[in-house]
Amino acid sequence: MPKSKSALKHATGRVSVPLPGAGRWLLFGTDLRRAKEPGLEWRSDFVTATIGVRAKR
Repeated sequence: MPKSKSALKHATGRVSVPLPGAGRWLLFGTDLRRAKEPGLEWRSDFVTATIGVRAKR
């Protein structure tokens, strides 16, 4: 099983994640930022996606 990898978003807000091969992949991410609201220190949003990559022919 492949190990987890970290990636940071580009200035455009996008992330590039090279996948090492074919198969099913679970991608997940967290956007963590300082909160602007009083009484809160942090705000976060989460995303999860499952994708399938076909083998090269």
